[in-house]
Parts: sequence; structure tokens; C-alpha cells
Amino acid sequence: MQVLKKEITELKKKLDVRYPIDVEDGLYKKEDIFKVLNDAYNLLDTFKPYSDDIDVAFMKSNVRQNIKQITRLLENQKWVEFNRLLPTIRSTIYQTWLFISVNKDLYINYIISIHEGISALENERSKLKNELILYRDKLNEFVELSDQIKSDRDQFEQLRKDFFNLKQKLESNYNEWEESFSSIESDAKETGQLREQIKDIHNEANQIVGSLRTNDTKVISILQSSERLDAKSKLTDDRINESYNELEKLKEKFHKQRQDIQNIVEDANRASMAGSFKTKVDELEKPLKSSQYITYGALIITAAISAWLLFESGFSDQRNFDLTSFLVKLPVVIPFVFIAWLSNKRNAYLFRLREDYAYKYASAMAFEGYKKQVQEYNQDMLEQLLKIALDNLGEKPHKVFDKEIKASPVDDTVSHMKDLAKIAKDGINDIINPINNKKE
Repeated sequence: MQVLKKEITELKKKLDVRYPIDVEDGLYKKEDIFKVLNDAYNLLDTFKPYSDDIDVAFMKSNVRQNIKQITRLLENQKWVEFNRLLPTIRSTIYQTWLFISVNKDLYINYIISIHEGISALENERSKLKNELILYRDKLNEFVELSDQIKSDRDQFEQLRKDFFNLKQKLESNYNEWEESFSSIESDAKETGQLREQIKDIHNEANQIVGSLRTNDTKVISILQSSERLDAKSKLTDDRINESYNELEKLKEKFHKQRQDIQNIVEDANRASMAGSFKTKVDELEKPLKSSQYITYGALIITAAISAWLLFESGFSDQRNFDLTSFLVKLPVVIPFVFIAWLSNKRNAYLFRLREDYAYKYASAMAFEGYKKQVQEYNQDMLEQLLKIALDNLGEKPHKVFDKEIKASPVDDTVSHMKDLAKIAKDGINDIINPINNKKE
């Protein structure tokens, strides 16, 4: 303890010389610093009964290190760091004294409770941080959703405007058509009235002709009125011609719409005729694929069993290969060969049947197009086309099964042998027949 007291005394001497009298705000005054060091100095006397305690040794080491750092800061005149580190000398000595003299267990429990409180605060901080991250993600999702809603609202507004414009355009066209029809009806009525007036005028003129010599003024007036009526009749005829042209345009438009409807009906007829064949083609796809899988599986099993029999018979070692054993065991693969042969044959029939339905499907799809072209030329050709279509589409698929299918290399070999035998037989007959004819 004497060494530590000596170092505190030397520190006080250096402070008395180097520490400024007038200090800045926030720094300790010199008398306060001396009070702290005197308290630390006096507390050292209380450690005499515990001089051999390990905690006292740690305290001495920590205080000496702090004195060295404070001395270095004092020499460098770093007063802020100096004032921050100076109280640690007294606090270290005081905490050690409490730990040793008062109640070690109580102090330890206090320290442990402090650490647990710090851990709890750290856990709470982590939890709050995670919640903050979650809230931030939710906020980002909300912002994205808000942007999407805003975009959808803009699109909806644009669609609403387009719909409103289209509605106004349709209403305008409808009003124009109504006005055109009304104008046509009005012109027709006015024309009828003018014709009646003209008839009346002609009748009146015939009556006036008899009294023409006695009433010249009235005749002139009637003639002028007739001229006016003729001019008005010409104007009415022009309006009728305009209305007739508008009717012709509407007629062309209606004819085009009727043609479009006719095309739609033709497409529907074509689809209804070919739909059953298309359905049958689709239904044959699944059994065709399953038959292929069965064939491949049987061939793979046959190859695997054959390889295993070769290995078991010693094929890997040519000197110990037992051909008799291999041939005796070989019939094991016959069922799988038979299955592969039957499945392949079934696959060939299904493939032909599917192609037959596909051809009928294509013919049905093309029938409407041919029908439309033929109708423009000749009714006999239309009947002939219908007969051909009925023959092709109504033909039963049994012809697919009439021709024999070669489903294995053995069938091909036997067929080739038959062909060769037939060719050889024909060749021999060609040679023998001339000889027999000469003998006769």
C-alpha cells in the first residue's frame, strides 16, 4: 500500500504544478481533484487487514495503471480525458473496499443482477429491433400495394373514359341513323303530298283551260304556282336521292355483317363435323404412349436378364463360360419377349388408327372450304364433293386391321424369306416352262 500511496502523493504534486487555476466549464476544480485523491489515499489504510487478498492485488494493479494514464494526460494537458479518468481511482478503491469489507455475496449478487438487467435490456433491444424491421417491411409492402392501387385506379379511369367516349360515339351514330330514317319518312310523306297537289293543280288547270279566254290573270297565277311546285318537287327529288344513297350504304354495311355471321356459322359447322375425330385422336394418345412404355420396359427387362444370365454363366471369363447353363436359363426371357412383341403390335395398330382419324379430321376441316368454292361453279360438283366427303368420313376404321403388321425382326425375316421363295419359284417356272414347251 505504501507504493500506491507514494504514487498518489507524486500525482498530487504534479497536479499542484501543472493543473490550471482557471478551468473551463465542465472541468473539475483543483480543490475538488485534491479531495478525490485524499479520499482515495485515506481509503488505502482500510486494506491493511486484507493485504494478502487477491482482490486487493487486482485493485492495486488497476489503480496504478489509471495513475499512469492520468499522469500522461496531465503532461499532455488533455484536460477533458483527464477529468473523465480521474474519478476511477477513488471508485475502484471504494468498490474493492465494499466488496471485501461489507458483504461479498451481496456485492456479487448485485453485480450479477446488474448483468442480468443489462442482458434483459439487450434482449428487449433485439426484440424491438426485429419488430422495427418487421414494421419497416410491412410499411414497404403497404407502399407497394398503395402504388399498385394507384396504378389500377389510373387504368380504371382510362378505361372508363374510353368507354364513355365509345358510348357517346354510338349514341351519336344512332341519332344520325334516327335522323336519316326520319328525314326519309318525312321526304316520302312530303313527296306524296306534292304529288297530290300536282294532281289537284292539273285538274284545276283542265278546268281553267275551258275558261282561259275569260280569266287570263288566273291562268298566269296558276302557271307560276305550278312552276314553284315543280322547283320544290326537284328539290324534294334531290333529298330523296341523298336518302336513297344513305340507305344503300346501310344496306352494304348490313350485308357485310351478314357475311361475317355466315363465316362464323361455317366455322361452327366445320368444328362440329371435325370435333368427334379430334376427340378420338386425343383419346388414342394415352393408350399409344402406354403401349410404347410397356414395349420399352419389356425390352429393357429382357436385356437386363440376358446380361445377368451371361454373367452368371461365366461370360466375363471366357475359359469358364458354360454355354449349356446359359441356354437352359435363357427361356426365362421368353415371356418378356412375347410381351414386347404383343405391345409393339398393339402400338402399330393404334398408330394406324390414330392416323386414320387424323386424316378424317383434316378432311372434315377442309370440307367447308371446298364446299364454298364449289357452290360458285356447279351443283353437280357439290353433290360429288358431298359424296366423297361421306365416303371418306363415314368409312369404318376396320381397314386398318386388314393389313398384317410386322412387329418383330423375326416377322421381317420370315416375310423376306417368303418373298425370296416366291421370286425363286417364279424364276424356276420361267426356266422350266420353255423347256416343257419344246418337249411337247
